[in-house]
Amino acid sequence: ATVKISTATEAIDQIIAAQRTHFDQVADKLMKPFKKSAPDFFSDYDKARTIVDRAASRTNSHGANGGSGTAPAAGTLVAGK
Repeated sequence: ATVKISTATEAIDQIIAAQRTHFDQVADKLMKPFKKSAPDFFSDYDKARTIVDRAASRTNSHGANGGSGTAPAAGTLVAGK
């Protein structure tokens, strides 16, 4: 059972990494024009890019502006999600 869980966890990590790359390289760039034209929309998008990892008790921030490097405490719900 441990091997199956480990394999599944690795697969999830790879999928998340691929999605993060897509957002960093594609979606975030498409959102930049909205920073001035629709600031509320852009702000909601940026907030939604904050990832809260409850299982590992760590947080990661990847905002459309490159992320601030700060994030809420582990287990905290983030507005805009």
